[in-house]
Amino acid sequence: MAKRKKQRNQQEKRVRRPKAPRLLKAGTDAAATREIQLAMFQSERLLRLVHFPMTIESDVRPEPRVQDNWHVVAPAMLFSASSCLLSIRLLAETQAPRREQDAIVLLRRLYEHVVDFAWIAIDPETHAKKWVADDRFYRLKIDDDFKRLGQPGLEPTKRLEYEQYVKAHGRMPDMASRADAADKHWSKLIGGHGVFPTTPAPAGTSINSAQNGNWSFRTQYTIVYRLASGNAHPTPMSLLSYVDAHGASGRFTIGVNPHDHGDRYAYTFAPLIYATLLLVSEHVLGVPKRADIEGVFEQFKS
Repeated sequence: MAKRKKQRNQQEKRVRRPKAPRLLKAGTDAAATREIQLAMFQSERLLRLVHFPMTIESDVRPEPRVQDNWHVVAPAMLFSASSCLLSIRLLAETQAPRREQDAIVLLRRLYEHVVDFAWIAIDPETHAKKWVADDRFYRLKIDDDFKRLGQPGLEPTKRLEYEQYVKAHGRMPDMASRADAADKHWSKLIGGHGVFPTTPAPAGTSINSAQNGNWSFRTQYTIVYRLASGNAHPTPMSLLSYVDAHGASGRFTIGVNPHDHGDRYAYTFAPLIYATLLLVSEHVLGVPKRADIEGVFEQFKS
């Protein structure tokens, strides 16, 4: 009997042992630096902590499929954010190197998921409705544009429904204000344990390396959302990364500049930002556990 128990325990240990990360192909962004390699491993492990498809039950009445039903919205938003992180990872692993500008745009999208998830979760009954109202406000603006183009738009009854919904619930505050509100609420629940580095740090930094928890939603707003804006649009800052002047006046090569060593922070910040969402998700959905999130960063640290 004791022998069987020992064998069963050994089998359980084998099952629980984490799989080795996949090898990264040379020449890709994923394999470019030690920091990015660590970020890829962290991202892969974090994605394993949530499992989809996810079956949920909702007791919302009379209609459980309404758009402001947080029982449905929360896991859907988590899935969408997970998909975004996966896209960043796949972009890093493509054989066409220096995809960081595209990855930064995805990083900004991931950050928006994190902030909206955290902000709605503060008061789902009220905030989910404001979240839907914000969407309907912009649907009304699109409808206005279609009418200017002489195209059919919303049915009058549907437009009236949207207008009344926006009037009844109001819109969301701006992104920075939502980030501030999320900090004020969630710092008491997920902060205080040195969750993230105090300054922008490469992947490989331990999730417990800092003790004052300054890696906040609002900090991420400045570092990610604001800075990524320059790469989300064809700005001088973004386009100059594709210009090689060869050090001689009047001669330029347009393409991937071999002399440009821009920061590839999109890859190294992605697991940290996604982990913020997972820490909130533990309180909202019950998964994953904080210890498992921290374990990823402890396992793959420099």
